[in-house]
This record gives sequence, structure tokens and C-alpha cells, in this order.
Amino acid sequence: FEQIATQQDVTAAEREYHERALTELANALIREGNFADAETRLRAQLNLYANGPEAGLAKLLLGVCLLQRAATPNVQPADAVKMRNEAIAAFKQLVKDCDEAERRNGKLTDREGWLRLQAALRVLQTYQQMKAPRELLAEAAGLLERHRGTVEELIVLSLVYHAFKQMNDGARALDTRDRMKDVFDRLPPSAFTQPTGEYSRDYWLRVWFAAEGKKE
Repeated sequence: FEQIATQQDVTAAEREYHERALTELANALIREGNFADAETRLRAQLNLYANGPEAGLAKLLLGVCLLQRAATPNVQPADAVKMRNEAIAAFKQLVKDCDEAERRNGKLTDREGWLRLQAALRVLQTYQQMKAPRELLAEAAGLLERHRGTVEELIVLSLVYHAFKQMNDGARALDTRDRMKDVFDRLPPSAFTQPTGEYSRDYWLRVWFAAEGKKE
């Protein structure tokens, strides 16, 4: 992928492979924790292929890189603010792009639906990092309605819980946790599609519901 990505003279027939190579290379760099180099690749991709088939994924990955870089200890606070602002703009633009595709086509492809969900969740995560709980709660309302009765509802509620904690509103944080437990209890085992992480049943039992009063 690196050999293709660094190619200078790209013919029309090679553009699709070149764009994909840039995305795949950035993905590999992200997995290695090399977010600065991944960001460089993604910016090059979006500069060359702003409306290409991989542009949506590139926007998502660029935002991820920016959030990761903003969280590193050696980044100046002002730079971290800029990175998070750019990240949230990329995520929101991706959500908007997918919303427009849904209006235009009547529905989203599986990939578009996944991209919109991932971008929307990262909008909330960015607001959490920015310590902007009111903005997080405003964005969360629509997501909770759209993803009612799913693992995604649990994920959003967990971010809502942390928003109330940031606001020092312990009562509403506890109410949110109770709501999370109710959603969790109603989800069938088949709703949890991964062996680890937030899409696993074990994660919620271990991190959130192992004992009353234990919080993440």
C-alpha cells in the first residue's frame, strides 16, 4: 500500500487504487499508534479525492487521529483545542454527508450507516474531551431515539452519564445508570456482536454492572 500511496503520476484508471491505498496505509499507521503520519496520509487523500469513495472513511479517521494527538501530554493546550475543533467539524460533516445521502437515496448503504454512527458517537466523545457536557447532551438526544433498544443506546447513555458527572449532577448521573441497566437487561445476548469492548456483554457486566455503586 505504501508503494501505491507514494506514487506520483497516477492515471485515471489508477485513481481508485491510489485512494484506497492512502486509506489503508493510514489505517495501518493508526493501528501502530503513528497518528501524525496517518494524519498526513489522510490529508493528502482528502486533498486529492475530496469526493472519492473513501472520503467518508478518511474524514472519520482524520478526526480519530486529531483526537488521539490532542490527548498526548506534549501537546500545548491551545493546539489541543484546535485539533478537537477540527475533529468535531470532520465528524459533523460526515454525519451531514450521510444524512444528505439518505435524503437523496431514500436509505443508506450498510457502510454509510456505519460511518454515520461512528462519526456521531465520536462527536459525543469529542464533547466529553472538551468538557462540554451541555453540547454532548444536546447531540445525544437524537442518537438515543434513533438507536433505541440497541448496544449503541447503551454506549450513548454511558457518555450521557459522564456528561452529568462533569456537571456535578449526581442524581441525573445515577438515573442514567439505572436507565442503562434497564436497557442492558432487555438486550438479548445476540445484540452483543464482539468478544471484547463496548460491543461485548462482558464489558458492560465488568465495567458498569459488576456491583451496585461501582462506576466506570
